[in-house]
Amino acid sequence: MDNLNEIIDVDYDFLIEKYGFKKLNTNNKYTYVLKNSKIKIRFILDRADFFIDIMDNKNDEWIELYKLLIKLNVVDSGKIKPINKNKYLKSLLSKYINEILECYK
Repeated sequence: MDNLNEIIDVDYDFLIEKYGFKKLNTNNKYTYVLKNSKIKIRFILDRADFFIDIMDNKNDEWIELYKLLIKLNVVDSGKIKPINKNKYLKSLLSKYINEILECYK
């Protein structure tokens, strides 16, 4: 899938259906943002690379998904592979979304 809207609709629908995220219009075909009551999740498609960043709704500083998971101690920095591919990032986000949401009370 090359279309970011399609990627979000197919691969990240669990965020909308289960966690109440809403789509925000970014007016950019390479950036997509979902928001719920606690956080924003930004998806960036840059040629063959895919990135996910997280931001607390109370501030304006994005943190990369990898860095946040290491900061939360849910993954070991020596064991996580910084692979910027959708399938891998989706697996990390879906596995740790509850821990991410919990840290942004």
